[in-house]
Amino acid sequence: MVAARDARADLVADMCVHDFISASDAGQNLQALKATSSWERENFIKEGGWTKIAGIDGPVINAANNCAEQLMEMKELPQQASSALTDS
Repeated sequence: MVAARDARADLVADMCVHDFISASDAGQNLQALKATSSWERENFIKEGGWTKIAGIDGPVINAANNCAEQLMEMKELPQQASSALTDS
């Protein structure tokens, strides 16, 4: 039961990170997250709506915290695929 709960939290956290970094204001959001106290980061993620997943009602335990931890480890945002393309 614990393994299933943890796997669900990790999946939602991964989706959260993807949605967070894909947003047009991701850079500003990442700076704001990093300026937030460690105990407030989970609420920052929840209030941003990044852990809301279609088909899942209610919060997923540990998802927002896991998402915040992954984002805090980023030194910079990854390049979007469209900006990585060059004309040949």
